[in-house]
Amino acid sequence: MNNRWSRMVIVAILICIVLLGVAASTDNRLFVKREDADSSTKASQQKTPTMTKVSLMLDRYPNAAHAFIYTAIANGYFREEGIELEIKQPGEPSEGVTLVGLGVIDLTIASQPQVLIARADEIPVVSIAAIVRHPMNYLMVPKTSTIQSPKNLAHRKIGYPGDGVSVAILKTMMLSDEADPEHAVLVNVKRDLVQSIASHKVDAIIGGNINEDRIILEKRMQPVRTIEPMLYGVPEYYELVLVANETMVATNPELLQTIWGILARGHQDVIDSPKDALINVMNKQNPSFPLRMDIEAESLSILLPFMSNDDEVFGFQSKSAWSVVAEWLDETRLMRRLVNSEDAYVNLVD
Repeated sequence: MNNRWSRMVIVAILICIVLLGVAASTDNRLFVKREDADSSTKASQQKTPTMTKVSLMLDRYPNAAHAFIYTAIANGYFREEGIELEIKQPGEPSEGVTLVGLGVIDLTIASQPQVLIARADEIPVVSIAAIVRHPMNYLMVPKTSTIQSPKNLAHRKIGYPGDGVSVAILKTMMLSDEADPEHAVLVNVKRDLVQSIASHKVDAIIGGNINEDRIILEKRMQPVRTIEPMLYGVPEYYELVLVANETMVATNPELLQTIWGILARGHQDVIDSPKDALINVMNKQNPSFPLRMDIEAESLSILLPFMSNDDEVFGFQSKSAWSVVAEWLDETRLMRRLVNSEDAYVNLVD
């Protein structure tokens, strides 16, 4: 009896030992799994970098001039650098400059004269790169019009998008052609430049681009003649520049240099594969302003030679270009004060 009882006690003890071992082993495995899960979560968090959000307002609806931007986005260059670029479109021509000055938008595209006019109005904006280095804003009249030169604009209706730059161009052209700008009848048609001249609501338009609006009119069987402003006293200027707020330029120049480096890569891709670049633009077109591939292809062929050349790096801005344009705008008396042109731009490239 005693032997049997002893054997039972021993068996019971052995069972307890086994059970305790299993429990310990199970706890260790659970602990390892929990530890692995925590490590996986941390690794996952480390693999998801924080994206820097940057907003960019275009100068108008998406078109061939913006191919380098949309190509850089499509090719993933911004994401590679941890930047999330948000594209916005303006309601009015000068809206982008105003919003950048207020710090609501980070970047915008505008003309060089717009930057100088804004600074004269105490709006703290700076051009950080030249995009299109030659004026695209030409005076346009119907091909059958009797208007042959700026002096014929007296007492005629001229449609314009409501911007001061177009007024300065028109004023200079008429004065150069010995006509009184006060005799021209300016009509603010906002963004309806093409429609205003196609429907004969105005006799001419200023503020339309030869690389876009002129081609659209021709395709609509409303051909126009263009009159070049540079033949009538208007200096060469940068049609499009990239604009930032003074504070951003001072506090975050590295980010701006990174952004321009990305855009320069996009520009090179446009040169290498223009058809692919135009597809990127077509994919982002504004339904209110539908695009045609043939128009955008012709537009891009006009723009590319004026965006970069063998003599200057894409984006470079010259001191003389800024001083000449500042003096011209001061002569037109459209600026409230003469601004220091050297403060109006910085070069992100050499």
